[in-house]
Amino acid sequence: MKKDLLGQSLEFIIENSIDITLVVLVIFLTISFMLIKGHQIEETHPTLKLVFLFVPFENLPQAFCKQTSTMSNPDLNCNKLEKNTCSNDVDCCLYDISKNKCLSATNGRPTNHNLGVDEWYYLGKKNN
Repeated sequence: MKKDLLGQSLEFIIENSIDITLVVLVIFLTISFMLIKGHQIEETHPTLKLVFLFVPFENLPQAFCKQTSTMSNPDLNCNKLEKNTCSNDVDCCLYDISKNKCLSATNGRPTNHNLGVDEWYYLGKKNN
């Protein structure tokens, strides 16, 4: 047995008449209080701003070296660096001039001595 929309709506209002009355009363009292006290809701026009936040990664070389030192073959990590980064910024890698690639370093010298590195750049200085 289907009831029509109007019948269902009236039934809902009758069943919830106390709750509906309380909500209407609260809204009425709130508006009345605002009018008596002179409170007004001002219309605002917010403006959006595009903001870029740049965070310096001062510890990035240290994190890179910490990861590199735990690898079984640290040369694999250093090989991914570009020449300038390898030779100037990271103290756990050096730039092999003859082979034109970045290798792992320990205390400013090649970690793997078997590679036969004769000249390298380490922290911006040429060594041999």
